[in-house]
Amino acid sequence: MDSRRSTSARRWTAVASVVLAVGAVLVAVVASGPAQAQSQANTSPPTISGSAVVGQTLTATSGTWSGTTTGFTYDWFRCDASGANCNTGGSPIASGQVYQVVGADVGNTLRVRVTAAGSGGGQALSGQTAVVTSAGAPADSGAAAAPEAALKLLAAATVALAAALAALRL
Repeated sequence: MDSRRSTSARRWTAVASVVLAVGAVLVAVVASGPAQAQSQANTSPPTISGSAVVGQTLTATSGTWSGTTTGFTYDWFRCDASGANCNTGGSPIASGQVYQVVGADVGNTLRVRVTAAGSGGGQALSGQTAVVTSAGAPADSGAAAAPEAALKLLAAATVALAAALAALRL
């Protein structure tokens, strides 16, 4: 009978150990709180379409995101000519998917920050636009001055050539 009691005691000890281990796991799961939702990750950056010219409209796309999203918000930022110094930690110059280019944007570039709505959230920044110009202004104002300067140089060379030819006839 002693051997049956020791076998039975060992079984109960094993069962009690399993119950305690399962209980500890359940306590850890409950204490950790509800499962966290999968966060969104941007897999393809937002884009901007339209002309970076005063008075024109720019339109942003959200890009591509993983995870579940319920929508997007769009914040526009004015950056320097190289697309840097956008102050994305500060207040945007505008919000919404569409932006109308204004005079204050001239000489700068624009970028849009897209924020994914829904559990987990996420943000992505677009590439920059071309440098903003005013309506009717050429994209590179130095290009317009080049033909005028070339004409002046050609006129001066023609006068010099005529003078040299006149001197040879003497």
